[in-house]
Amino acid sequence: MKMCLTLSLVLLASIAVAGEQSRPAVSDVALQENGVLRGQVLNTTGIPQSKSQVVLVKNGKVLAATTTDANGEFAVASVTPGIYQIESAHAGGVYRVWAPNSAPPAAKKGLLMVGDSNVVRGKDGKGGYGGSNYGPALRGAIAGGLIGAGLVAILDYNADGS
Repeated sequence: MKMCLTLSLVLLASIAVAGEQSRPAVSDVALQENGVLRGQVLNTTGIPQSKSQVVLVKNGKVLAATTTDANGEFAVASVTPGIYQIESAHAGGVYRVWAPNSAPPAAKKGLLMVGDSNVVRGKDGKGGYGGSNYGPALRGAIAGGLIGAGLVAILDYNADGS
């Protein structure tokens, strides 16, 4: 029974940690004049990712899409301030986009999206990338919980039924 309790506590702790890890980090980015959002997509070794589609998503809707040039750079015009999910096939994140003269000092002048060129994100059929609204850590914790529950059931079993 102690083994069952220990496994349950470990499982609950891993779910709590996964929930914390699934919260996306928000990066601040300043728009250029006329609402232009500039950025670059690189792989983890610093090689520009040319011809990579970049999409801006707000409130679950794709508002704009563009393709990177030979240097992995892109620009999207007429972007308004707000919070966006910005994704390419290899990288992405959540960004707080500021008007040019209202951005905090720490805001970047453009996006630098770095991702693994061996990882390709597929559309989820709802216009988004990544498969669901849940972070990978939370999906892993849920799967781990299902596996852990089966493991607890196996470890708790004995022939006399106690």
